[in-house]
Amino acid sequence: MKKHATLALLVITWLLWSGHFDPLMLSFGLLSCAFVYYLLIRLEVVNTNPQSFHIFMKMPKYVPWLLWQIVLSNLAVAKILWRRDMNLSPAVENVAATQKSSLGLVVYANSVTLTPGTLSIDAKHGSVLVHALEASSFEEDGFQEMDRRVTALEPE
Repeated sequence: MKKHATLALLVITWLLWSGHFDPLMLSFGLLSCAFVYYLLIRLEVVNTNPQSFHIFMKMPKYVPWLLWQIVLSNLAVAKILWRRDMNLSPAVENVAATQKSSLGLVVYANSVTLTPGTLSIDAKHGSVLVHALEASSFEEDGFQEMDRRVTALEPE
């Protein structure tokens, strides 16, 4: 049942993001979804990772928040780039990662990388090594909030 839900989620996501409903594009979209689904089955992601279904089903609640964080980070980076002095203070630090699953950790590390001005360098259970454009990024509660939200995606 969960396998078919993954395929349905792929198709629905493609339809929502593409906005194309003509027959040629629909067939290309369905073919690409089928190919990704085939790869997921071959890689045993769907079978061996039951928490992936749970995480994917909660993603619609997380993605809007993440998109807003990306917008805010873009504005912060633009502000840095438009400063006259361009005095950057890059830093690398470990930030806490409270995810229990590998998939949750990957979602967290990728979320950090998606927000402009930060880059996940290394991820292991318990922490993610992050490079930030400004050292002050580590003083804010942004990483803790993102960590909390990604951990909430995982099954309890």
